[in-house]
Amino acid sequence: MIVIKDRLDNSLSDKKESYSRNDQFITNLTPMRGIAAILVVIFHFEIVLVLFLPREMSRFFSKCYLMVDLFFIMSGFIIYHVYGEFFKHNIHTAAFNKYIRARLARVYPLHIFTLVLTIVLVVSQHFKWDEFFNPRAIPTHVLMLQSFGFHSIYTWNVPAWSISAEFAAYIIFPLFAFLIYRFKNMVPIIITCLIIFIYCLLAFKLSKSNGTTGLYNLDLTYDYGYLRGIAGFLAGGMIYQLYLKKIFYFLKADIVLVILFTLLFTCLHFGVTDLVFIPVFLLLVLSAAYNTNRVKRLFSNRFLQWLGNISYSVYLMQFPLMLLVIGSLPHFGISWKGPYSLHLPYWQAALCCLLFLAVLIGISALTYHYIERPFRKLINGKFRRISWMPYNRAIPVSDPDNSN
Repeated sequence: MIVIKDRLDNSLSDKKESYSRNDQFITNLTPMRGIAAILVVIFHFEIVLVLFLPREMSRFFSKCYLMVDLFFIMSGFIIYHVYGEFFKHNIHTAAFNKYIRARLARVYPLHIFTLVLTIVLVVSQHFKWDEFFNPRAIPTHVLMLQSFGFHSIYTWNVPAWSISAEFAAYIIFPLFAFLIYRFKNMVPIIITCLIIFIYCLLAFKLSKSNGTTGLYNLDLTYDYGYLRGIAGFLAGGMIYQLYLKKIFYFLKADIVLVILFTLLFTCLHFGVTDLVFIPVFLLLVLSAAYNTNRVKRLFSNRFLQWLGNISYSVYLMQFPLMLLVIGSLPHFGISWKGPYSLHLPYWQAALCCLLFLAVLIGISALTYHYIERPFRKLINGKFRRISWMPYNRAIPVSDPDNSN
């Protein structure tokens, strides 16, 4: 039975242990977030604007929607690293409230900003108000419920469905963390079986085959995206248990990480079935978290770290920028009639994509510095000032998690 109470009874030693572990950043995962965000942007660019890598040549970018699953796994891993021991003994109502406010401060300001920006662009550029831009879907986005199947199609800022799925995972995390600590032998087995069941359910029962993603895919978003997010988040939390035990410490070798990246890129190139990617992602995150050698020095590059830091802005700002591009095309005598409707020589399309990425990264740097960070500090600072709780530092104010 879960004890929910406001009185705190954690020992001083437990808190010191939590502080010492939570203050350690796993910096190797930061560049991976940035790279994954860029790959998702290219995937959407090819669908919405113009294709530049022929499918008969490679399936690489057509499979990059799976980078969202990598996001979910990294998020579960990092959240457990930061907050895991906070719910070790109990789920306190005050502690849960502070935790969930910290997560809201992380994801909500930019989410609302990009939603409002999308609405403004749709109205100003006279896009058709159809099911895609359905006014009734706005409350769904505000409440972050757009991955629960309330609508029959993508709506408004399309990539934001994953924020809904991510927040659903945030809600269940305290229970997950508590059960792992309370029932160390039984619960990990049950959760592992649940993860496998959800992924199989998504791939074999709920997925819809199409020419882009193929059969048995995990490309479920507005309908069952919350299940996809929860499965990845729980999987990330489970491999964090292995990370702590150092059972797979041999994965820290540079050659192992290089092999795993090569395996991932090979799977993307040949477009293998989606379920194969999940164990590759899990091993990749575990190996990157362990690594302290040459790969870590490479990932410590300031640009790669910065790209990872702004990855959330890159992810959410991509669609508003695409709407801006689509709205400006008629001024250049170009008619856009929907996905895959534009055609350019592949090298010209690739240059357009590079230009789009450069502009997006520039805009994302601005939203990171003027939207994300200030509002996160404002919200966290406000609740820190009004908090009466003596253990205030147990919830980190400088959040190392930039997961999407």
